[in-house]
Amino acid sequence: MKTTIKGIELKKAIDLVKPFVGSLKMKTAPRPILKTALINNEYVIATDSHRLIRIKHNQEVTEPYLHHYKAELTQDIAVNGYPDTSRLLPDKYNAKQEFKVNVSEWIEAHELGLVAAKEHKNTVIGLKENQFQVNAVKTFINKKGKEEKQPDYNQISYKYTLDHNTNIEKVSYNCEYMLTALKVFKKLKEKEVTCYFYGPMRPMYFLSDSVEVLILPVRTY
Repeated sequence: MKTTIKGIELKKAIDLVKPFVGSLKMKTAPRPILKTALINNEYVIATDSHRLIRIKHNQEVTEPYLHHYKAELTQDIAVNGYPDTSRLLPDKYNAKQEFKVNVSEWIEAHELGLVAAKEHKNTVIGLKENQFQVNAVKTFINKKGKEEKQPDYNQISYKYTLDHNTNIEKVSYNCEYMLTALKVFKKLKEKEVTCYFYGPMRPMYFLSDSVEVLILPVRTY
């Protein structure tokens, strides 16, 4: 069954998906087409292969085209080379779990978690049941290549407990990617969005009235 979502102004949608395109700082990349957004008659789409956003717009588009955020790098790329992202979006009715996300609360949790994660030189955060967590790194590799115990003051951990219990099995993902998505929902004044969970190694699917987002999990050991 197809989900019906409302459309928003095209220029605004193009601006909102910009953080989801491939890095615009790199002059060369294996897939330079991912530095662009695809616009068709229904959606503005962007992906860097780790996350995907699709926003419904309300403007008529006769032919699909690419929006070039840095035209000098991507002018010679054909629109038909853009990946078929429609097949990546899961069926929400096949989800293991469905729960509501309070956008403001999740932004607060992930902004705090990102500080702790970056102390460990990464941006990974874990969610289990109703708790976000960044685990302390207790050892490190010194300049001689040997493992040493991390001083107690460097063993930074982080926990944030949600007001309600999602009962979700553990999943880990990029905290910055999640923050980017949540801020799109906030800019559209979405107070709450629905998350569909398919398993710890499957993408998390977020859906509101006008936006769909996929975020790939991160494998942790």
